[in-house]
Amino acid sequence: MKYKVTFDTNIFVDNKNSATKKHDCLQYSIEDLFEARFENKKIELYSVSTTERESKNKGISIIEIKRNGYGVLQYGNALYGAAIYRKVHELLEMALIGISNIGGSCVVDVERKEKFLKIMDIICSNNEWRKWDISNLNNSQLRKYNDGLIFECHVYSGNDIFVSNDKKSYIQKESARSKLQSLFATEIYTPNEFGKLLTFP
Repeated sequence: MKYKVTFDTNIFVDNKNSATKKHDCLQYSIEDLFEARFENKKIELYSVSTTERESKNKGISIIEIKRNGYGVLQYGNALYGAAIYRKVHELLEMALIGISNIGGSCVVDVERKEKFLKIMDIICSNNEWRKWDISNLNNSQLRKYNDGLIFECHVYSGNDIFVSNDKKSYIQKESARSKLQSLFATEIYTPNEFGKLLTFP
């Protein structure tokens, strides 16, 4: 058995993304995580297509690492390099017209939509978000939609752990964190919290 772990955007140190503070990131590379153990069990790595969309829109890579002299780029679904090919599973976000990309999203049923609405109500603290014009979102509103899409994918996939440094949606709002964990039977950790629980053989 393996623990299935979903990683939010900006979890790994990326020198190209100056907006991400290194102390808020996981202090291990993706390569390290292939060998890591959580409660003595291996972990499977997952990212969401939302992360790839956000990164491409900003013109940056999610992470760049070096191994044996080869540069390796990770774009949300896999590691590509002359030295290694190791899979990071990709989850497709729920398709939302005006936000999602064709090929990077999927049509969902009513049950998934209802869960997404519940998630948005929790991370936005109220129902005001339902009045937003999805065709004319500001940056803050778009980030909230992205947060909801990522977490909904995590919930739908049945993954065990969600790792995020998003203080506004999950971390500083302890009520939101506890509600999401309780309602969807999952665990939410900051990169620092998660990293402290990892062991290596």
